[in-house]
Amino acid sequence: FSFSSDGGEQQSRPKQVHLQSFLIEPNRAILKAGAFHTFACRFGLRKLHPHTHLYTTEALPALPLPGRVFRVLADCAYQKKAVQAFLPEKKASLSTRNFPDSTEKMRQKLGLAEGGAKIYVWLPRPSKPGSGAHHGKAYFRLPS
Repeated sequence: FSFSSDGGEQQSRPKQVHLQSFLIEPNRAILKAGAFHTFACRFGLRKLHPHTHLYTTEALPALPLPGRVFRVLADCAYQKKAVQAFLPEKKASLSTRNFPDSTEKMRQKLGLAEGGAKIYVWLPRPSKPGSGAHHGKAYFRLPS
């Protein structure tokens, strides 16, 4: 992956869409270089929200992506009963991005212990477009 800071980064803005089959988080080098837009456009990714560096796609490109790739498995309500029905072992490795609760607070609220081979990423869903408020739903993810 190569990147030139010649001002083209501001011109290459990816389109925003709703979550698709994969969630992509660019690696730190891309973020620190400010190459997140170039990264998204080069790999044909769509941005989830204007204020986050998380991307989505229906199909992964043939080239390896420099970052973490998560396969979207389910959309689970951010409620103890719903999560425990999805995770009967009551164990999970949690990660959040732009979510109002910390992973520790989530563990307490959802009754989950640390552990398990799977990582679940929680992202907020706005209650109304542009409102900035969040309702009690979160995306539930598993790495590919």
